[in-house]
Amino acid sequence: MKNSVLLFAFCASFFTYADTALKPVDISPYQKSLYEAGEKSGINNAAPVAKQSFGLYTDEKKIGTFISGQGFSEQNSGICLISWATAADNIDVTIPTIGKDRWEAEACNGTVTVGVLSPEGAEQVIIGVIYKAQSPNTSLMESVIFAIDKQQQKLTLDQTLTEKIGSQGASTLGSLRRLYQQYASNSVEQPPTEDSSLLQVEEVIKAHKLVPNAACVNYLLTKNAEPGVDLVDIVEKHGGDCPGDPETQPRLFSVYVDQKSKQMISDKDDPVEGNFTLLQPGKAG
Repeated sequence: MKNSVLLFAFCASFFTYADTALKPVDISPYQKSLYEAGEKSGINNAAPVAKQSFGLYTDEKKIGTFISGQGFSEQNSGICLISWATAADNIDVTIPTIGKDRWEAEACNGTVTVGVLSPEGAEQVIIGVIYKAQSPNTSLMESVIFAIDKQQQKLTLDQTLTEKIGSQGASTLGSLRRLYQQYASNSVEQPPTEDSSLLQVEEVIKAHKLVPNAACVNYLLTKNAEPGVDLVDIVEKHGGDCPGDPETQPRLFSVYVDQKSKQMISDKDDPVEGNFTLLQPGKAG
């Protein structure tokens, strides 16, 4: 029970952004304008997805409404879209996603989740949207990444990030955040050093034998992945005595380290879904 409370407190502090938040919003004022915006984009019967639409707040001030929508093509195939509004009854911009334009070879089967990917204090708010998509031969998970300029209150499609991480199969916000941190933050590979989160994680890996061969892993550190929290990704090392393609470094799991308390959580038991548990410290023998 005590561990459950500690885990909840740690996760709550980690995943809460002090200056940026998505909050539930009443989407009824936008229904008409979204329908009209969809018609202009060649999308029939566009309507908001209530549970995946949010007001975006920075420092408790609302800067706009991020609206997930869905409609249909002339062939009755699903099309998803994102709209941005800074006034209660008017859509500023609408961006079609799965089922339209560059994604026209797919159909949108629904919006899975929406979440903030960027850390506190970033000049732009980066928002990821995960969709269920359907191609002619298979079902898949697709992500689309958006950037919101907090000063100008404008939303744009982040095409670069979408191309890098959108097709990598992220099915949860946790997995999408890891992809974002890997490609868009200051992740660097480096050997563990004294008094660092890297050394602490290496000790735990060896003490608890969390990998089959500790000599065949590398540690990717992201300092301040969240305020006051370091992220260490444990990835496979290939080449030499370690089997595998030297050009690849598949992630095994991740560890988050609180810089002050040194408490750790990890998705070692569920790296796909990103469900975290407390990781007990230990000294390597």
